[in-house]
Amino acid sequence: MLLIGICYYPIFVIISITGMVYAIFFFGCLSSFYHRANRLRDLCFSFVP
Repeated sequence: MLLIGICYYPIFVIISITGMVYAIFFFGCLSSFYHRANRLRDLCFSFVP
């Protein structure tokens, strides 16, 4: 059991690190897109009287 854990531990670490990187990248893109959409909406509303 311990041997299996030692074998699987690096794989688990790699998967968790890549998952965290993907999550950070995804949330960063999502938040930047959201801020850009808000800016675009403010721009549209500034033109509309």
